Amino acid sequence: MIRCIFLGLAIQCVLPEATIADDYVIRVETVGYVDRPAAEVKPKETVVRVIEVVARLDSKFYGKVNVGKHTLLVAGELLTAKTGGFHVHIHYVHTLDTGVTIPIQNGKRKRVLDTSALQTQIVVSLGKPVTLGGLDTSTVTSDPQPRDTKSRIRYVLVLNKYKRLATQKTQANKTVNRSGG
Repeated sequence: MIRCIFLGLAIQCVLPEATIADDYVIRVETVGYVDRPAAEVKPKETVVRVIEVVARLDSKFYGKVNVGKHTLLVAGELLTAKTGGFHVHIHYVHTLDTGVTIPIQNGKRKRVLDTSALQTQIVVSLGKPVTLGGLDTSTVTSDPQPRDTKSRIRYVLVLNKYKRLATQKTQANKTVNRSGG
């Protein structure tokens, strides 16, 4: 019985602190185009890949998602910047399974992975996209037919305040009720 009372007090002491802290959404977008004809003057840029993770101030964050042959990973730490805004330590990795395997010892085979990664520290403001880096490439191939392509990729970080689903539903209900629906 005494253990239950202490457990209840511990939960009451910890719970308000956990609900007061602000949560943020860290979103890393891969923006650009891939394997467009080199003759195309200005290809349209689109969001190629995206990963989001919820983070709390002065804490580490981690997120990983597998989509088909692609794996996206984002990890780091979200801190309050001394000059205002937020200081983000971020490590982003994109891996593509090429479908090719190579022989290794004992007759086993290992998959060949095409991997790109970036690691940086940056100060950001809420809602303002920041380009972390990027690359332009061009490729000329001659297998069956000659092909000349280009790609442009930029990695963009956006930090927003996280709105809990219950809050979003309450706001949606108020909007519906005001309009008479």
